[in-house]
Amino acid sequence: MTMLLLQVGLKGLCVSVFFRRMTRCAALAAAGLALAACGGASVSQPAAPSADAQVVSPPDAVPLPTGDAGVSIVARVNGEVITLEAFQHVLERAEQQQLAIADVSAFQDGVLSMMIEQSLINQAAAQQGIAITDAELDAEVQQSQAAAGSAEAWAAWLASNSFSEADFRSSLRDALITARLRDAITGPAQTEVPAVRARHILVSSQAEAQDLFNQLNAGADFAALAAQFSRDETSRATGGDLGWFTEDELLQPALAYAAFASQPGALVGPVRSELGYHVLQVLERENRPIAPERWPALAQARFNNWLTSAVMHAAVERFLQ
Repeated sequence: MTMLLLQVGLKGLCVSVFFRRMTRCAALAAAGLALAACGGASVSQPAAPSADAQVVSPPDAVPLPTGDAGVSIVARVNGEVITLEAFQHVLERAEQQQLAIADVSAFQDGVLSMMIEQSLINQAAAQQGIAITDAELDAEVQQSQAAAGSAEAWAAWLASNSFSEADFRSSLRDALITARLRDAITGPAQTEVPAVRARHILVSSQAEAQDLFNQLNAGADFAALAAQFSRDETSRATGGDLGWFTEDELLQPALAYAAFASQPGALVGPVRSELGYHVLQVLERENRPIAPERWPALAQARFNNWLTSAVMHAAVERFLQ
């Protein structure tokens, strides 16, 4: 079954969406915190790893390049380096949150992807003049310490989560910057948003999509072709109808962009996405009211789409093999 419409607002590996959270409290939780400000009474202790827990270490078969200071680096993001030491710290903390790691390479890649995304978030925030002051950070740290209950409990939590005080402050600053940038990108809650109703046919190859496009231009019935050829099991029974959606609700951004760039009745295609090739037709478009409870998911999707686009357009070099 092919799923096109947004279901929960999160995608990809859990670790790769470490800082993609909708609310401020969830953003702080993404840094590994349980704060009183978010309704928690104490800083929770992680479960102890099982005796057969798998330990993940960065591969060392291929020598890593070094930065200006002679420090090994695992990635470069728009010229900004991610060091091996920083990667190892984040990797160790991520390991503690996993009961089992089925694919070590994929896990490492997910952690590095998260760090690359955070670098891009921090760069974008700096460009927009978004920053967290030391006073703001101090206040948040004090809340965390108070939630722990005692200095000893706080020190134990840091140690059990592989945080130094400096590491914790850095991760917390990242989470707060992410939340602030997200708010700047998504804007205030909206009561009405542009939406389209469209239908599509999904096939495996560009040649198939082009052939269907030609048939439709010649007068073939869209619903009949969708029922016969579309690989999207969720829509082919209804003639490829995707229903009403906003630009941020489709899990395939290329298809959403094509839909919102076309006028009702026009055929568009072939459109390539991660799923294959689409022939698309917008049936209607209008501004539609949005229920307040839907806005958080739409805003999260909008931020996710921004981050996906930022990764696609960034100059990223990855050196882990």
